[in-house]
Amino acid sequence: MLREQTSSMKCSHTWAKTSTGEAKEAVENWRRQCVDFGRHCTAFGTRRTAKLKQSRIYQEKTKAEEENNRIFFKEPFQVIRQLFQQLRSGIFALQKEEFEAHFGNTYSDAEQEKTQEDIEGLVWPSAPGVIAKNRSPKLDSVVRRARS
Repeated sequence: MLREQTSSMKCSHTWAKTSTGEAKEAVENWRRQCVDFGRHCTAFGTRRTAKLKQSRIYQEKTKAEEENNRIFFKEPFQVIRQLFQQLRSGIFALQKEEFEAHFGNTYSDAEQEKTQEDIEGLVWPSAPGVIAKNRSPKLDSVVRRARS
């Protein structure tokens, strides 16, 4: 569309050279604005490029999904077996003594045997007004409540 406008401007530019007055200035201004838009404003091009990139990514993604689906429907048990039987990476080269020392330093508390002192200003809650029932409900009472 921009190309068509610039080609039509060339014709109008020749007309602008032969014409005089305000018409010539208007055509020149219009031509300059369109050319500047074409040179400096790349928003249309970037938007178009972004949309093309999105569609290409979407096509690649759907193609990969279709391939995965095809492989899964062809041999589902083998695919599942491969998912759950991943190869182990790395080698456990830590000695037992080093492991126990690290585990003890990381997960133990030297002051765990120490009793905590009472906190000043702590208000203990009062005894409950109603004692809770500790027996489990019977089936007929549960059914009766559910139906009501």
